[in-house]
Amino acid sequence: MTRPRLRVLRILFRYAGACSPQLLARWGVYLWGKTHRPAWRQWEHKILASASRESLSTEHGQITVYRWGRGKKKILLLPGWNSRASHFRNFIKPLLESDYQVIGMDPPGHGYSSGNWTNIRQYLAAIEVVYENAGPFEAVIGHSFGGFCIPFALDRFPLARKAILLATPVSLDWLFVRFCDIIDAAPSVRQKMKQRVERLLGNNCWQYYDVRKQAPKLSKIPVLVVHDDRDSGVPCEHAREIQACWPGSKLLVTHKLGHQRLLRHPDSINPIIAFIHQD
Repeated sequence: MTRPRLRVLRILFRYAGACSPQLLARWGVYLWGKTHRPAWRQWEHKILASASRESLSTEHGQITVYRWGRGKKKILLLPGWNSRASHFRNFIKPLLESDYQVIGMDPPGHGYSSGNWTNIRQYLAAIEVVYENAGPFEAVIGHSFGGFCIPFALDRFPLARKAILLATPVSLDWLFVRFCDIIDAAPSVRQKMKQRVERLLGNNCWQYYDVRKQAPKLSKIPVLVVHDDRDSGVPCEHAREIQACWPGSKLLVTHKLGHQRLLRHPDSINPIIAFIHQD
């Protein structure tokens, strides 16, 4: 979102909210779920060309799934918001060298999957379809919103034996408040937006979609929580809260990588590969 557009949105959601809170709430929820596809880069086409590709149907549309290698043990990659499977390219080579089969997916509204809007319910439905088609997995690696979805998928079906959560937010409520702060939504608009989200995801969505509530139930799943101390998108404190609530979990805090470089730097990738290798 460009700064001039954001400036206009902030004025509308702050001052016009008193006049039309219902209308702005509908627009606000739409904007919250709206996805954006960054420009494709040449290296992305190269890494995707080395994979076999298939399209799977979900109740919300088509998702694109990629497979690298033929190893018996499989690793699932879950991208974050406005990301896609190709952004995990630095993980793919070392995983293949370790004789894993790597499965990546473009979430609903992302990459080559259909649509331009999604929410956590649609993302979880897509994960379940991939699990039914290619699972179970030795490990699942999720970045940001992809990592956030992992505990709720594990609560519903045996997705993977291990989980790695990178730069993962702690709750849906935090994501909602953060977005409302970004657009500077007036209190009346926030309340109406919250009601619309509850109609979409269920009245108990704020309680259920909280990693701190799910983690204690998943104590048998080994998990590595990875976060950077300079993450400006999701504060590192979220990782500490998740690790504190997930029995037996491990925490890795990197330095000066930020939110996105976790997907590219050896300081995060090498410990993750080592964690997957551990019995």
